[in-house]
Amino acid sequence: MKSETMEWKTLIWIYFLQTSVIQANMVRNWSKNGAICTNASANIVFALDTSFSIHESSFRQQLAFVQRIISHFSIGKQEVRVAVLTFGSDVIHDIEFDDFDDKTALIAAVGNIRYRGGSTNTSAAIKHAREVILSEKNVRENSAQINIIITDGNSVDNHATVIEASISRSLGIKLVAVGVGAGPDRRELQDIASDRRALVDRTGMYDTDSLDSKLVFTVEDFSLLSDIEEMLSTVTCKEIQLDHLSNNTEYEKEAATQSCTGKAADVMFLVDASSSISSPNFRRMLEFTDTVMAFFDTRSSGTRVGLTSYSDDVNVVIPLNNAYSSQNMEARIAATPQLTGGTNTGRALQFVRGIFKTHSRLYVDRVVIVLTDGQSADPELTKQESRALKDMGVRMVVIGIGDQVDTVELLTMAGEDNIQSVLTLDNFHALPDISSTIAVKVCGHVDTKLPKYINDQEKSRCGGTLPTDVMYVYDGHSVGTEANSKTISTISAMIKATSNSVYNVRSGILNHVCEHVKSLDLSAHISASDMKNIITYSQSKNIPRLLQELRVDSFQRARGARRNSNKIAVIFIFNQTGDYTETFLELRRLSLQGQVKTFLVYVGNTIPVELKLHLEKANWNHTHFMQINELTDLKRFVPKFTQELCNN
Repeated sequence: MKSETMEWKTLIWIYFLQTSVIQANMVRNWSKNGAICTNASANIVFALDTSFSIHESSFRQQLAFVQRIISHFSIGKQEVRVAVLTFGSDVIHDIEFDDFDDKTALIAAVGNIRYRGGSTNTSAAIKHAREVILSEKNVRENSAQINIIITDGNSVDNHATVIEASISRSLGIKLVAVGVGAGPDRRELQDIASDRRALVDRTGMYDTDSLDSKLVFTVEDFSLLSDIEEMLSTVTCKEIQLDHLSNNTEYEKEAATQSCTGKAADVMFLVDASSSISSPNFRRMLEFTDTVMAFFDTRSSGTRVGLTSYSDDVNVVIPLNNAYSSQNMEARIAATPQLTGGTNTGRALQFVRGIFKTHSRLYVDRVVIVLTDGQSADPELTKQESRALKDMGVRMVVIGIGDQVDTVELLTMAGEDNIQSVLTLDNFHALPDISSTIAVKVCGHVDTKLPKYINDQEKSRCGGTLPTDVMYVYDGHSVGTEANSKTISTISAMIKATSNSVYNVRSGILNHVCEHVKSLDLSAHISASDMKNIITYSQSKNIPRLLQELRVDSFQRARGARRNSNKIAVIFIFNQTGDYTETFLELRRLSLQGQVKTFLVYVGNTIPVELKLHLEKANWNHTHFMQINELTDLKRFVPKFTQELCNN
């Protein structure tokens, strides 16, 4: 712990010397009694589960844990203030911020909190912490706001919990989720918790404490809470310190710039220009857009930005494939007229989807940033078009402004797997405060640099003069409808990405998805649109049998393969455990032919031990193996594959 502390001190000190912005009085001190987070101003709310699933003795262990956490902080009116609520079926406000300035008295009061029982109404606890305890009248200006939720089970209303957590995060409240035992759903804890903050150094690297990017902690039992005591205290202190740092404009700009440097993406701003927005507020949105655009690395990395405003109609202010200078873009933004009229967000998303379909690049991340002040005129169309954009691999960042926005609709637009990209603001004056945050949210998820071999002006053939034959292999029978759909969509994107004049690629599919739609040979000249005809249910062969057919038959000239072509197989394996012996035996036989290069894509949160052993034994080239955690991330393989295809 001491070495970790020194490393943290050193990182902050170096950063302060470089920026000359913040004084070095924010570093932690340590005493003989453990970590003391000093020179920090924060409002911390503990939300403690007191439901019937927790035995009273375990509840007492929970209280003792909170007491130990409090002991790590300097308590006082100008330092850290602590409030405590308990939640079962109802929420009880046990300790308020102003009840105790003395640490000893506060710790004693925590020990006297009563156990009450009830259900697990987590959403009500998060809402009460935000609207009552952390309300504007109760918190100090420029103080960090942190809500630590401890629970042993799933909430009674997951949807409401996700919404309340999203609202709290959008208002700047840090949410820390502590799950105890086997009851809590890891996904729900992730949906509750805030992203872990990190200090950005001059190289663009991040200082983190854990592999988990969220503020989530888990233990198997209440008696083991002491195992995470020091880490939770340390991370909470760091979050407080970084909150103070981020209040500094120069630090925010530095973090955003570092996050966006060297990142390639296609980014479209979609700005509400309806009559419900006053002219000054519309100008504020345009100024915000101009500020965020300035963070993107448009010169060296190949990032492209566009701007579209909308009401009942749609107005393209800056096309996505523009060649404007920064000065011209700034002038065009400033001259953007307000359309007035209704809020037809669905139609605007439909229009933007058309732009991405015809003008965006498949080998970079694609993002839409939506700014709106109200509910869309056609919520169903908005929902459909948001889903269609996400199916194309486009990520959405949604900003709702004012009290007329529909939070549920904002979350629907972003998607359940992307709730961290929804922000709600009380008013338009708050927009400048989040400009750096939005840049980081966009660039922090972009991991693709512009491939060196892509040049819009130079359509030279990639990979030399030899043609390339690619076979896609997956077992559609055993993975279910959703996995089939995502795989089909991904293969479609890969085929489209390699079907232009830069490549000389012929593609085929080996799946046997049903009796009347057989695998598609290389000679079938498949296009992206052909993929829509592939059926999801199947009388299927398993992966080893499909690989055997691939080896024996698929790359024969009678099946459409070319004599001197590069031959590539892309094999998808889904979240399954079992014996991979036959699969790797067939892969070995395939490699012994010396002609086929193989890419293996595993879709699942954790690589099974059996698969790991086979990968190690086979000394598999890591550049040709990729793990993808979720089905929704499957399209992330597309840029990697196209680059490898070109390199080879």
